[in-house]
Amino acid sequence: MRAAGLPGELSRHRARASIRHLPGAAPAALALALDDLAVGTPIVLVTDTPERADALHEDLRTLGGKGVRCHPQRETLPYEDADPHIEITAQRVEAMSALLAGRCRILVTTARALAERAPIPIGAGATLALAIANGDTCPLAELGARLEGMGFSRAHTVSEVGDYAIRGGIVDLFPFGHPAPLRIELWGDEVASLRRFDALTQRSTETLEAVEVLPIALHAGERGTPWSVAR
Repeated sequence: MRAAGLPGELSRHRARASIRHLPGAAPAALALALDDLAVGTPIVLVTDTPERADALHEDLRTLGGKGVRCHPQRETLPYEDADPHIEITAQRVEAMSALLAGRCRILVTTARALAERAPIPIGAGATLALAIANGDTCPLAELGARLEGMGFSRAHTVSEVGDYAIRGGIVDLFPFGHPAPLRIELWGDEVASLRRFDALTQRSTETLEAVEVLPIALHAGERGTPWSVAR
């Protein structure tokens, strides 16, 4: 079967194609070829071990794959609530957020990760991200509650990823995927300014118009409720 005919063949009900003994980076090259042919349909690549998933993800990136995400399996025992490695949690959250937002074209994961269920928002406009922009209506108490629900931990000052702090009408937080902590200044219930700041000096380093904040854990938040603020 030619590669050009695979997307149509695989889209049929219960259709299946068996392609075996692909050497080296050939599986990644085939996935990228299918991605070029299958417009608008995410491709999920499932491996048997985390090591193979990491290698396949790296091959895809090396070959210039766009919209490639890795959704790793948890490294916890069944009775443990939180992942001990924040990098693993960050990858899982970012991958799911990209998939929901339509930014993920190829998802690499493992069979175990597929079996690990996690609540995600559903319905029209559902997203894992909390979107905040200048001028938004964002009551302080509601913002604090949402950050708690997204897995952030309240601290006296923000020093590491997952921290948030409230001082008067100022909310500092350090989310995944940001090079520095964020500072949200409220004027009443309205967002007056958004800035990045240096955690050591507490000085602002960059002014922002809008930000997206991802949850610290996929189990955070209420099922079916998009994390957003009023505009």
